[in-house]
Amino acid sequence: MRVLLIGGGGREHALALALGRSPTLGALWISPGNAGTAAVGHNVPAMDAAATVAFARGNGVDLVVIGPEAPLAAGLADALRAAGIATFGPSAAAARLESSKGFTKDLCARAGIPTAAFARFDAVQPALSWLAGRPVPIVVKADGLMAGKGVIVASTRAEAEAAVCELGAHGPLVIEEFLEGEEASLFALVAGGRAVTFGTARDYKRVGDGDRGPNTGGMGSVSPAPALTPELAARAMREIVEPTVAALAAAGTRFEGFLYAGLMLTAAGPKLIEYNVRLGDPEAQSLLARFEGDLVQLLADAARGVPPPAPPRLTDGYAVTVVIAARGYPGAPALGGTVGGLAAVEKGGPQTGPVTVHHAGTALDANGRVVASGGRVLGVTALRASAADARAAVYAALERLDYADAVWRGDIGAGSMAPTPSTATMSAGTGSGTARVPGVAAFDSASLRGSADGASATPRILFVCLGNICRSPLAEGVFRARAAEAGLNVEADSAGTGDWHLGRPPDLRAQAIARANGVALEHLRARRVTPRDFYSFTHILAMDGSNLANLSALRPPDATAHLGLFMDFAPEEGTSVVPDPYYGGPDDFARTFRLVDAAARGLVARLQMR
Repeated sequence: MRVLLIGGGGREHALALALGRSPTLGALWISPGNAGTAAVGHNVPAMDAAATVAFARGNGVDLVVIGPEAPLAAGLADALRAAGIATFGPSAAAARLESSKGFTKDLCARAGIPTAAFARFDAVQPALSWLAGRPVPIVVKADGLMAGKGVIVASTRAEAEAAVCELGAHGPLVIEEFLEGEEASLFALVAGGRAVTFGTARDYKRVGDGDRGPNTGGMGSVSPAPALTPELAARAMREIVEPTVAALAAAGTRFEGFLYAGLMLTAAGPKLIEYNVRLGDPEAQSLLARFEGDLVQLLADAARGVPPPAPPRLTDGYAVTVVIAARGYPGAPALGGTVGGLAAVEKGGPQTGPVTVHHAGTALDANGRVVASGGRVLGVTALRASAADARAAVYAALERLDYADAVWRGDIGAGSMAPTPSTATMSAGTGSGTARVPGVAAFDSASLRGSADGASATPRILFVCLGNICRSPLAEGVFRARAAEAGLNVEADSAGTGDWHLGRPPDLRAQAIARANGVALEHLRARRVTPRDFYSFTHILAMDGSNLANLSALRPPDATAHLGLFMDFAPEEGTSVVPDPYYGGPDDFARTFRLVDAAARGLVARLQMR
């Protein structure tokens, strides 16, 4: 068969590899694909619906497989089917299970499907009024697709109100009760009004070890999900997935595709958090590593409305996927860096053996080198008899990666983690002024003036960015110098929320530009932010909005430190961001120093007013 695969992420590379193992595959095109899919089939540029139909007709395509949610919500499957082209992917009407949380909640209410109690709102003010007297924590969701940024778990009333204002600006809202338990993902293949199980997985959403930091698209996965036993999976199929599919079929809503149920395993049993109408990413990488069979034939049959007579076979053992992200992800990732050592990574460690490299945010430059083109760059997957062996193989292989901007979690697959309610995204403003992060008290002049009774404790200020290339040590060094010039008694330190060169000397170019301005940096080292910092420092200043979002997610609920943006102390500069000059050359390092110096002088002036 001749197959066209739509999408260009890690999920699509995993699909392309699985389709490529099918004996019935004749030709494979991927639109737009990435550097990895180029080695499996033929990459073609991204196309709109009309161009996709024309391409499929012109190339005799027998089957179109749609990977991501956006084209499904936009009705690509409908356009292809209307043209008589077999398509695996639900209709736009069925895709509302993902594109409209309100639609899904209403369906659950009608069908008696267990999920969190909820209320829907079309405007901000009624939502704010409804919140009065409601218990916290509480979950606020934007109704539509927001690329993983439409859910906030609010732990206080103020956070809930801020979340309503933030997400309500984009349209209707769903507010629902906070569920406690462990999350897991259940996948089903749906066709002809029936659903069969397609395996389980555990996703790791937050950027940092221990499930700390802001939400991401996924930093790793394990399949099968350790907590979702076969008995619980069967119960979730019976009580959640099958009634959903039956309700769609009864309404005449066509669904041929994957259905992904995000579940919370509560004390009362599995409850639905949300639906996706496609495979997850990076769950697809772990799931498809375990798939045994002819995926082309399986999906072609489903596209004709014929489900498999039994659940597809997934091999025993565990698959562990670790995502390699670009420095700065999920905020402003560093793009363009060369990604080398991939053959050595695939070969794996001498004691642990080969692994599979799934490309996600990659492209080929003019010289044929693989470069980073997205925040999540790669996914490295190992399939072994145990999760421990699989994760050992992945992490041994990662030692061979030659990619300077690489950031990854070190705890994927390391046993059951702390229960997480449902996903939360802290959003931070990137314009001038104070970042808008729910739960973070405004960092203002009053907070620098000491306590109300006139106490004048020594200010202890921590400067924070992702790592240690230059920004936080530069801020520490320049601030120390300007405070000393003013005769101020202060303490300062620098730290990072990620792994980027922590504990190493700052970039030599940063050292040089600082030295030229009378500031020494070579002795400074950024370390990792710790929970103690939120109590031992009076103020914590982030270098940009994404760093502030990281800090807000790490911040304990009773922390005493004030959080804020360093550049807010130089409003005349018109930016809230200390630019990261790593790719910019000497002129950008000079600009970064100038902005840091302006903010340091502003902070010193504010302290002199105490």
